[in-house]
Amino acid sequence: MGAFHEGHLSLMRAAKADCGFCAVSLFVNPTQFGPHEDYTKYPRDEANDIALAEAAGCDLLFIPAAEEIYAGDQISVSVGSLADVYEGYVRPGHFNGVATVVSKLIHIFEPKVAYFGQKDLQQCAVIRALFKEQFFNSTLRILPTMREPNGLALSSRNRYLTPEQIQNAGLLNRVLRRIAGSDDAVETAIKSGIQALQSTGWQVDYLDLVDFDTFEPLIHRTERGAAIGAARLGNTRLIDNVLICDDFFFAK
Repeated sequence: MGAFHEGHLSLMRAAKADCGFCAVSLFVNPTQFGPHEDYTKYPRDEANDIALAEAAGCDLLFIPAAEEIYAGDQISVSVGSLADVYEGYVRPGHFNGVATVVSKLIHIFEPKVAYFGQKDLQQCAVIRALFKEQFFNSTLRILPTMREPNGLALSSRNRYLTPEQIQNAGLLNRVLRRIAGSDDAVETAIKSGIQALQSTGWQVDYLDLVDFDTFEPLIHRTERGAAIGAARLGNTRLIDNVLICDDFFFAK
């Protein structure tokens, strides 16, 4: 959706290296924002995005107007139960908007390979299901999250954070790593993580350990597990995840 950062650029460079031709969509999708979310304020810097994409090896940058993508009567994709939990519960309709625009873009581009980042893990699960159930003739590649030195996952919304908040923002990743890799019981690690975040000014939407495909909660750590979290630091909502077994996830 623009405001490109190293996470986006890493996907572009991988696409160029793997395939020899890299096409990128730049589109702030209105249907994945709720009525009280930041659609109108979402970071936009088209001139800088064009320069960054070109430098990363992008051959084709598609920048449509909303009227081009959503022309006439709107037909949307319904995700089902995966859209009802965690991010889907906090942001009703979000994943239907994601699935709809991704479906449209896959039909427009007809890519051999489509690249997405791990940072939005529930979105990755939705897109995996979308590719499988809609029989897209494209290979899906998910690449690892890019991070700041303190562990903060790169995100366009990080621009909302103050320098002091950026220093504190790495705590979310440290909490998730403890949930994923601690010897403590999962429930104990989650409670401890919530307390650690709240004690430094965070408002926690959720912390949990889930199956990375189904997003069903787990009470024990397995190779399919992922620690997930969403919390607000000041006015900025951040999400992140830590996989228990990177190799198992990226081999799928």
